[in-house]
Amino acid sequence: MKNIIYQLLFLLFHPFLSFNQEPAKLLASTNFSNGEPIPEAKTALEWEQLSMSNQPVFMKKVKDGTEYFFYNWYAISDNRGIVIENWMIPSQNDIIIWNAYSPIEITPIGIVSEQGAFTKVTDGQYFWTTTEYNEIGKRESAVSVSISKTNIGVTELKQAFKQEGFLVWVVEKEKMSIAIKEAAKLMLDAKKSSSTIVNNTTKTETNSTTGNTTTTKDYKTVKIGNQIWMTENLNVDRFRNGDLIPEAKTATEWELAGKNEQPAWCYYNNDPVNGEKYGKLYNWYAVNDLRGLAAVGYHIPSDFEWTTLTNYLGGENVAGAKMKSTNGLFKNDNGTNNSGFSGILSGYRYSYGTFGLIGTVGYWWSSTEYDTINVWIHFLAHGKGNVLRSNYYKNSGASVRCLKD
Repeated sequence: MKNIIYQLLFLLFHPFLSFNQEPAKLLASTNFSNGEPIPEAKTALEWEQLSMSNQPVFMKKVKDGTEYFFYNWYAISDNRGIVIENWMIPSQNDIIIWNAYSPIEITPIGIVSEQGAFTKVTDGQYFWTTTEYNEIGKRESAVSVSISKTNIGVTELKQAFKQEGFLVWVVEKEKMSIAIKEAAKLMLDAKKSSSTIVNNTTKTETNSTTGNTTTTKDYKTVKIGNQIWMTENLNVDRFRNGDLIPEAKTATEWELAGKNEQPAWCYYNNDPVNGEKYGKLYNWYAVNDLRGLAAVGYHIPSDFEWTTLTNYLGGENVAGAKMKSTNGLFKNDNGTNNSGFSGILSGYRYSYGTFGLIGTVGYWWSSTEYDTINVWIHFLAHGKGNVLRSNYYKNSGASVRCLKD
């Protein structure tokens, strides 16, 4: 099923791939957008001295007559800018979309280590994204991606130190916007025609692995370790006190709610059919509202409580498969669901209102703020057996799971 969708999406995007100017290409900048030169390291020592001091730097390598430019993360995140107007460096989510539905053809080149040593690779290539992956008390890092030479369209997320050197894909903003919208539409159409919608009933079922599933009101629950989790995404439109939560049916309404720091919810692609299987997407202002989003006796889990779940299931490298549902969009990418968590990959909504990656990524809010504009989230991803942890804009849309008090 996955390969069919990739082929359909490739055909869908083929018309704009033939524009006179390629919609995506490797970055080859030697100057910031304001004209100032990006420091170039011509030796390993020069790279190490600059990069380990958290300074921007690039290194040029030549293979088969072609020049390739490797940057540390400080270069691509510098506030002077490194791409021309109307182009962008993708986030981790953007590049997953782009590679899945307009597959990136790569030539394995290599990477630059923190000490400036060039290391060759043979079966894939690493690229930077703009997404940070910093953890309190740990060395600063960011999200890179690994793109395979043979596993076409699949993107693997990697955590990397910001001092390392990777290639960088840049994409036209207009084409990225088209990709997000059209990919979401095509995946939704494929889901409607090939998957069975699950009724959100109160029927009590016994988990075949744990034998400890119960039901609370409209939501089934499962005990995992000492925690009791709901096994379905939240799908309510009222706060605990009975007040209505505003529904954002358009991108403008969603964006305005975020700018005003007001609670909002939506169905993926504004289609109520998606609510039956995936629940609702909420911005964090709904999650954090004092009127209460969770049912009586339940709460939105903190970042620590999410981590407790992950650790109980064996750690972030293996817990994802145990949490991932067996009823996802891609039948050959489902988890074992040994935990009974039933994590369905319900997609997300950007802060500006566009939807993305239903069936490919599932984000869940925590109650823990990362900073004034971001919150810790935990997520499962297509092609991954682990649990990923990152920070997410408060005005974006993600799913909610509740934990018993």
